[in-house]
Amino acid sequence: NVDQFRWLVRRDMQEQLRVAHEEIGARHVRAVGMFDDEMRVLALDPTTWRDKKRTPRLNWQIVDYVIESLLELGLKPMFTTTFVPTALASGTQTVFSTRSNVTPPRDLAAWSQLVETAVRHAIEQFGAAEVRQWYFEVWNEPNLTAFWAGTREQFHALWQATYRAIKNVDAALRVGGPSTARAEWL
Repeated sequence: NVDQFRWLVRRDMQEQLRVAHEEIGARHVRAVGMFDDEMRVLALDPTTWRDKKRTPRLNWQIVDYVIESLLELGLKPMFTTTFVPTALASGTQTVFSTRSNVTPPRDLAAWSQLVETAVRHAIEQFGAAEVRQWYFEVWNEPNLTAFWAGTREQFHALWQATYRAIKNVDAALRVGGPSTARAEWL
């Protein structure tokens, strides 16, 4: 567990992961924040989206770099759908210095579209056989108010929407989560 996805772009972190893989046999890397604004996946300002239908302008450059780097090291990513990009968030509550948004998506259909598009992109970029070796996690510790500002019911709706979005792309993908603190909400 590397904690935050943004750290995976660092050369020193990649070197530490190489050592972990070679010396102790680490196989997967989990990090939250793949959809953080810092990763530039989704434009912050919906008015800059590319057409009058307000279709999101997506950018996978940083995410692809991180995943390519992990694969080159012999590691598989855990595709973790924590947190909500500001452009899709229902509120402003954040966590960490990355200002990761912990509010529910204001539109589950738009969230589902982002997740489905991300998974489709991963398969196009890395191949279905590769992506089927990954784990997909829906959120991280939603039972802690620092990491989830919605209700338990809102989380369950998010989990179902995310699960369906992933499985709509490929039913063979392995979906789990949430990772919960103190084994609550299981």
